[in-house]
Amino acid sequence: MFAICFVLIGSAATAQIDTTRYITKTIIYTDTAAVRRTIEEAKRTLALRNQKMQALREELVRMEADYEYIKNNEGKEVQNESQQKLINEVVATYPDKKAEKQAAKGIIPVKAYNTYMKLNQHRPIRKYRDFINFKEPALISMQQNIEQFEKDFDRTKKVIYGARLRGLDENFEEIDYNKLYNDWQDTTEVIIGSKDRLANYIVVDGQKIPNQGSWLWLYHHNNSEWKKRLTAFQNQDWEWANIDSLEQINLSYPMEISYYASDKHPEYAIIDNAVYTKDGTLVRIIDCKQILLSWDNDNLSEVILNHLYKKDYEANKYNIKEKGAKTQKYIMRELGYASAQKSKAEQEQDAKRNQEMWKTIYKLGQESEKAKMDQRYARNSTEYYQAKQAENRASLQVLKTLAANGDKDYDEAGVAYLDQLKTDHEESVGKIYYCERNDDTSFIFKYTGKEHGYTIKITYNQSEPFSCNYTATIISEDEPVNINDFK
Repeated sequence: MFAICFVLIGSAATAQIDTTRYITKTIIYTDTAAVRRTIEEAKRTLALRNQKMQALREELVRMEADYEYIKNNEGKEVQNESQQKLINEVVATYPDKKAEKQAAKGIIPVKAYNTYMKLNQHRPIRKYRDFINFKEPALISMQQNIEQFEKDFDRTKKVIYGARLRGLDENFEEIDYNKLYNDWQDTTEVIIGSKDRLANYIVVDGQKIPNQGSWLWLYHHNNSEWKKRLTAFQNQDWEWANIDSLEQINLSYPMEISYYASDKHPEYAIIDNAVYTKDGTLVRIIDCKQILLSWDNDNLSEVILNHLYKKDYEANKYNIKEKGAKTQKYIMRELGYASAQKSKAEQEQDAKRNQEMWKTIYKLGQESEKAKMDQRYARNSTEYYQAKQAENRASLQVLKTLAANGDKDYDEAGVAYLDQLKTDHEESVGKIYYCERNDDTSFIFKYTGKEHGYTIKITYNQSEPFSCNYTATIISEDEPVNINDFK
């Protein structure tokens, strides 16, 4: 029976946790003998798996040797029972009096290999090889897992903080030792409905340890519960807006629109996760589930990365400010500096030029297709070559048109610089681990990160009735959390 040490959150965490809104409890098991027994049991399991794998390797070698012997020793005696079994299969598949007599005497029939085994030997051998090649990495992974488990166990002074152990069952299929994990530590209880973020760490006897009730813990160990709790926070008191329980309304006048409505709240129209008044004014975004369910979260992470790129540029990383004015303007425009953006008149001029360019290219394309058709139905070589020349002229003119109307703002040095910044920050931004509602139409997101954590605010706006989109801004760079503590 585990010896149990109950540790209540004390004054060290009260600055970050509103204890009037949380029931928080951390249970730490400290029976090191019991955990050691678990480690030794895992090692014994691994040893048995390795023994089975070695037996399979030996069987594969023997099988290959049997086929090779039969191939090169027709008319000679078999060496063992497995070779006898193989030649018995030959005569059973291809009955032959002489071959049957030879097989009965333990003699390898003539052409036994070419008539049967040559066609079939690869099947069992490939099956064995594929099995071994597939399972050996799993055994290696289990070995590494046990070794890491022991290191974590020793480093935390014989107290396990969330370590997991993976193994293989008797059929070499993966299992997760969830029961062992649950025996080591209980999870923290949290009142669903609170808006505040849990502290990522707590302090016990002067030692900072991961808080099992933190969103990082839930993110790693129970992702479905993580999403469930976060969306529940966002949707409190608006649970009725779940469209699964609502009636769909289709209107054609005074405007064509389809929305969902509740008989308890007939004043609202619900469209694509948003609540509007009947005149189309945005009232509330139901939740941010679509962002939480998107593993890439590209739009939000791009906001953080653009912030980091701007910091690097403003700090003159790689002495980029020494480059010319065109390079500076290109970089600033790509990073979204307002002062570098084109005026409305310039944008209209670019749009007009592009429109004319595509009209020309479309016309040249028609000429090229006509020339191809003329080639197909040419009555003689003269007509054919005239049509071929017309096609070549049209193709060449397309290239000239594209070259003359290409992106005049393109700057090679600017492109290379931004590519380098992208490489520099490939691992800077992690994942969303926490989200809370800021108000009816905005949310706060917390990101993990390599150098810092990041806080993003997204705000939904609308430019026309019954429609909305969001903008994202970075609020702050935060102290990084050690994400590995919560795995």
